Amino acid sequence: MKNLLTVTEAARFLKLTRQAVLYAIKVGKLPAERTGRQWMVKPADIENAYFINLWDSRGKLLRI
Repeated sequence: MKNLLTVTEAARFLKLTRQAVLYAIKVGKLPAERTGRQWMVKPADIENAYFINLWDSRGKLLRI
């Protein structure tokens, strides 16, 4: 299997809530692929994510 992270693992890495990561996937700011019922994120996409500064440490949206 590819080296992919779950949404929970991505959230932990980014220090965001799971909901914040799911929202970023939904609005297209974080590329992800669906595996069964779970979204999976590539580590390289997390490192290149430009949306990180849109969220505060609690995962609250600051601006779009």
